[in-house]
Amino acid sequence: MPLGKHFINGVSDPVIRGLRSIASQDPSLRVIESEKVLYRQQDLEKVLLLSGGGSGHEPAHAGYVGQGMLDICVAGEIFASPSATQVLAGLQALPSPKGILMIVKNYTGDKLNFGLAAEKAKALGVQVNAVFVGDDVSVEGNELVGRRGLAGVVFVHKIAGAVASAGGTLDEVTTAAQKAANQLFTVGVSLDRCDVPNRELKDGLPHSELEYGMGEGNETKSKNTSNKQAGIHNEPGVRRANIPKPSVTISNLLQLLEPSTQLPEHKRVAVMINNLGGVSVLELNIVADEVITQLRVGGCDLRRIVVGTFVSSLNGPGFSITILRLSQDMEKSLNAETKVANWPNFIGVPCDAIIARNMCKAKSNAAATIDEVGEAAASSILPISSKLAYDILSSIVASVSKDEPQITHYDTIAGDGDCGETLLKGVQAAAVSIEPFRGQIVGLHELFSALTRSVESSTGGTSGAIYAIFFNALSNSIRNTPQGSRSMTAVMAAALSAALSQLFSYTTARCGHKTLMDALIPFVEVFSSTLDVRTAVEAANEGAQATRALKAVLGRASYVGDEAFDVDGGIPDPGALGVRFGPLHAFEMASFDESAFTDDPTLNGSSPTNLSAVSTYDGYSNDPGFIESQKEFRTLLFHTAREGPTRVGTPEPGADEASYPNGKLPTSVCHIKSIVSTSERVTWLKNYIDEVAPWLDMFDVQQTFGRKITLLAKSSAPLTYAILAIAARQMERQKRLSGDYNSLQLYQESIALLTPQLQARDPNILAACVILCCLEMMSAAPRNWRKHLDGCAALFESYGIHGFGTGIPQAVFWCYARMDLCAAIISEGEQSSVLALNNWLPSNINFSQAGNLFRSSGMPDMYANYSVWLCARACHLSWTQNKQQHDQDGAFQEPFIHSWHQLWLEVHTWAQDRPDEMRELELGVNESQSQCGTFPFILFSAPCAISANQLYHTSCILLLESKPASIDSRTLGRSGSVIWHAHRICGISLTNSHHGCLNNAIQPLWLAGKYLSHPVEHKSVIDLYSKIENITGWSATWRIRDLRRLWGYAGDDTLN
Repeated sequence: MPLGKHFINGVSDPVIRGLRSIASQDPSLRVIESEKVLYRQQDLEKVLLLSGGGSGHEPAHAGYVGQGMLDICVAGEIFASPSATQVLAGLQALPSPKGILMIVKNYTGDKLNFGLAAEKAKALGVQVNAVFVGDDVSVEGNELVGRRGLAGVVFVHKIAGAVASAGGTLDEVTTAAQKAANQLFTVGVSLDRCDVPNRELKDGLPHSELEYGMGEGNETKSKNTSNKQAGIHNEPGVRRANIPKPSVTISNLLQLLEPSTQLPEHKRVAVMINNLGGVSVLELNIVADEVITQLRVGGCDLRRIVVGTFVSSLNGPGFSITILRLSQDMEKSLNAETKVANWPNFIGVPCDAIIARNMCKAKSNAAATIDEVGEAAASSILPISSKLAYDILSSIVASVSKDEPQITHYDTIAGDGDCGETLLKGVQAAAVSIEPFRGQIVGLHELFSALTRSVESSTGGTSGAIYAIFFNALSNSIRNTPQGSRSMTAVMAAALSAALSQLFSYTTARCGHKTLMDALIPFVEVFSSTLDVRTAVEAANEGAQATRALKAVLGRASYVGDEAFDVDGGIPDPGALGVRFGPLHAFEMASFDESAFTDDPTLNGSSPTNLSAVSTYDGYSNDPGFIESQKEFRTLLFHTAREGPTRVGTPEPGADEASYPNGKLPTSVCHIKSIVSTSERVTWLKNYIDEVAPWLDMFDVQQTFGRKITLLAKSSAPLTYAILAIAARQMERQKRLSGDYNSLQLYQESIALLTPQLQARDPNILAACVILCCLEMMSAAPRNWRKHLDGCAALFESYGIHGFGTGIPQAVFWCYARMDLCAAIISEGEQSSVLALNNWLPSNINFSQAGNLFRSSGMPDMYANYSVWLCARACHLSWTQNKQQHDQDGAFQEPFIHSWHQLWLEVHTWAQDRPDEMRELELGVNESQSQCGTFPFILFSAPCAISANQLYHTSCILLLESKPASIDSRTLGRSGSVIWHAHRICGISLTNSHHGCLNNAIQPLWLAGKYLSHPVEHKSVIDLYSKIENITGWSATWRIRDLRRLWGYAGDDTLN
């Protein structure tokens, strides 16, 4: 196997050379090279301290030789104890009239060799005592071996060194060291083993796993071993798990520490967060912040905090936490002066006081209040409607979210790899920044001013500064435009030119320098000369693409070798792409629509057709906590799918539910943490049963989500938190709450609890995953739904979960399938379902057999699911048509015509063969007699029949939209009319008010609305969408905007 990648491969004497380097940095130090002993040469009228062990743990122990800590260090080879001969040489290196205390980590080799040397030294008349330090709490239970020594030994060095420097006797120094050793508790965690120079690499942990209790060394173990060891030589740890978020990792470590530390009774502590060598300083400080936070919340009195590399394991990617229970004497010794560079020297004061003092708020100019903004906008030459502002920022977020991976990929090659992520963070913050303007009259200059403040606070680096300067100058230029200038294009052209001129004052970057200016300058110049935004955007795009052939002369890219830019036909500048996909995309989307800039851009009246009344953008999907947790959840699902089996799991039809693979959670009642009060839990559970479960169970006569899963949640904490999270989120959406989201904390807790249990393939866990997926989709932009669906799709595909199992897996599948179908409809023929359609069926059933399988169930809910299947196939056929037209330029026609006829027949056979429960009630009411006077009156008794029949008409519209030209619609009869199907979709929603069916009508109503022409019909559909959003919390406003544009309504005109 290959050697690890090191600068010192082939170096035969690394330990000696390391000791020589340390000695060369301090004139008081000496090295006995033959025995690998380092000591300090001074007049030492004190008890001497000696320590040591295997090398590779630097700075331990040579780095602690100095005034106030150690006097002598004995170094073994890498991860090997020094010999007794070496230790004896150390004991004899200096005269020791007051005796020597050996501080030794509790390892068998160290104890034997240091002990043997001590006995030899005693025979020569040297007074020698020894203290053995074992602070690893992960190896409790083996009294013969005892705890192993980890990073806590450095606390013993410091305390014993202070007592010795103060003139303590050998017994006093020994007693102080032993007391400290008795109060030490350490546990570690690692992402992998370290690499030892000149040794072959060995298999370590999988990329997505960490190991608790893993120490600092280089052995590995098999995944299934139960041997619980954790030392500083990479001995195996206690438990492996998927990598969770930092708060969960720290919580698990503190839980391992708590039984030994007894912190509730001993709260006065010092804490050490120790780097095993391979963790970045930034990452270590984040870990430390989380440790400090959790200990303080637990009531600990943190008297001293030390963070850094104290006892490493070469380049080990892990860290350890050490707790030292303090007495007053120990605290005094910890804070005593030392001149050892590797110990953090500062005056020790109570750390809670330091934290409280340092957590200050920055002084800044406060943003304008809402009232001030309104007053300023009232006299502005360009008051802007909240609709346009919302659309602009929403468009930026969607555009950058889509293109961020590509921008980041290029910046990884050409820069420091953060360009795409920085841009995305900035536009997400910008989207949140317009929330105070919701429903207000906003001057365009104030909008850009808000963007400037947002960019300044959220976007770092050179690009952030350039954006902030440009937006600020743009705001000032618009603000200073003379009254009477009413042409938006003219105002914007002048303002953009002025902003670019101002930007030139602060940067030398120009076209041809391979920076974001290669896109920004052409945009401004072309727009100023043509007043055509689309032509200007094209010029910006050409400028960005032209950077592929340019050589970087500014920024980090100028330091990168030319060979890095040769891949993919040349690397475009990531900043230039960011300008094109971000701000300039927004200008293109806005198109500087004059109708949006009026003297009174507010919307008249309080009708539900007033867009500001139904807009519910609350910034949730841009919350950094939600984004991080959603990515973690998605990664977790993909990892579980990769590690799991393939297509084995769901019982075939007729199998008993007990045959579903088990591994279920314990049946004991789960406990809800203090983040949930009893009253909140009751409120959310009631809302789940009353409002959420009906649409999760829409096609399920067994009401699995409302009845079974609610009961099963009592023994499943992840499922309980998922239920509470989606219920809380639905209430937040329904009540238009923003800011502090209870649902986000519940969502994150559910993910943390899911992490160690996903591999169990428990039906409860599957249900929790789909419920969390629903929460994400309720909170995210609908056109981004696919990325929330693909994790569950991978899990279903891996485990073979399909639509014809039994019990919970079947109900969970069809709940997911309905969401998958909605995403496919939203794509408008650009995508099929996320989960491949063949995976909706048992592996031994093909498409032609599926209809008989649905019918054979004899259950109305499965017949309703049949409509979901058919509609998904219609979406797939549309996608196939678009793809083949693009790829083969019409060569698909014959097979496509056959597929179209076959599916058209199957869809209409579904309608003809409907069981009675799926048919409309015969009430003797003429279809023209409805609430709105234009749509038919169609009433159903079964909730599943409402949406199933809507999906039948949806399938027909999809098929008619993709109908081959050779088919004459007149030969299809009434069912060949899209208007007929559109009217019936609307009539079903108007007639049936079942809450569980409302959100599932959003996409069918969009398809229907496209074919409506009368304003009365338009108002009815918009009122329906308003009702859906107000009752269910699911966003429908975006579809109102889509239809208004399609219908040709200008600006924010209301419908009367």
